[in-house]
Amino acid sequence: MTLKAAAPLALLILLTVAPACSDPVSVQVRAVSAYNVSMGMSGIRMRANEGEWITTDQDGYAVFEGLSPPFDLEIDQAHEQISRNAAFPDGYTSSHRNLWRLLAVDSRELEVKVDQYDVVDGPTCVVTGHVDSTAGDEVVFDISHLIAGPGNWATTEQDFEVELSYQLRTSEVGVYAMEGDFPISGFPTRVTAAGRMDVPLPNGECGTLSNVDVPLSPVTTRPLALQFAAPAGLEVLASGAIVRQRFDDHPEASLFVGSGYGAEAQGTVSGLVVEGFGDAWGSAWASGPGRIVEGDPNAEWWWDQVSVSGAHSEVSERVPAGVSTVSFELPAPPVLQAPEDGVTLSRDTVYRWSAVPGVSRYTFDIGCERFGRPGGNVQAHIQTADTEVTVPSFVYDMVEPGMRCTWSVLVDEQTETRERYFHSAEGWGKVPE
Repeated sequence: MTLKAAAPLALLILLTVAPACSDPVSVQVRAVSAYNVSMGMSGIRMRANEGEWITTDQDGYAVFEGLSPPFDLEIDQAHEQISRNAAFPDGYTSSHRNLWRLLAVDSRELEVKVDQYDVVDGPTCVVTGHVDSTAGDEVVFDISHLIAGPGNWATTEQDFEVELSYQLRTSEVGVYAMEGDFPISGFPTRVTAAGRMDVPLPNGECGTLSNVDVPLSPVTTRPLALQFAAPAGLEVLASGAIVRQRFDDHPEASLFVGSGYGAEAQGTVSGLVVEGFGDAWGSAWASGPGRIVEGDPNAEWWWDQVSVSGAHSEVSERVPAGVSTVSFELPAPPVLQAPEDGVTLSRDTVYRWSAVPGVSRYTFDIGCERFGRPGGNVQAHIQTADTEVTVPSFVYDMVEPGMRCTWSVLVDEQTETRERYFHSAEGWGKVPE
């Protein structure tokens, strides 16, 4: 086997049901950033029904003429970057190729998410501003599009400055702030005021946003208790619950107003609901222990060992008005049944897991990395209604001999009021030399 590419997100297969063929039509596909869907991605290659490749324009669009839906769509995003660390001070090249394969697409307009690839050595965006807070109180901030930002941070200074670690490209940024008492890890026991400011970005790119004045208005709060219990049979390494304010117009942003962590199978976490400032969501989760399955457990670098994660179960719900207690029943994750750990993988390997009641679609994730040296990885994501899969041959065409692979099965369900995310413990195997 030869390595054709390495990528953090190399393949996505979507299985859809479509009606019989229709008359030929013009089909428009737009590639957008997975981290900012308002940003079109140029230079992405696409082809339909294994025809000629088309490259997306500056706004992320590609147009296919004369297609008869349903059709198959393939997407190719190539990227290379230089990485450095103490083991490789002169740097090494990481080659990434993300491939998505969508089967039986029945649409004349389609939007697909691809990776943004804007990792840089240093911050490329600085936000400075002022907030009129009460002397002595702290203010906790958040900036929308969290993939680019530092998350929540708190300060007692009315003038603030924050550096973002990624380049931000969007039409505007939402800057959120809450004033109160944040004694532990930035989570408040008291919130007295809150506000936001939407800041337009010149030319859609963030270099420096200066003088962002965030107005604060008084708010009221009410206490909220989150109760949770881990699913039966899950060995709990860590568990917890979180209360946070979310915003429908900037879904990436959230401000934490309560949190608790531990290693218990059940518990209660206290938080606050900030009235009239976004929507309160509560979340609870429990995770099982991971383990190192090959290599030196004390290795300094990740490529000198193979580790697998434990099972995980998480539920988030929008908190109804007036509710003072939310109870979560965490779902039991799937259990891997085949193949056995440490197996030598082949194109015919069948991956099998237990069914979860009420679940109609699973995502099988498999990732392969170099062992003993950095610079290459391949990941594939296969959506299916079944409880077993075989990995398509072109995934194996992309991996190197001797790579180590890990896999798990996850369920990710989202509605306007509830989200469930849970996955099995990981299995692992080897690509033959």
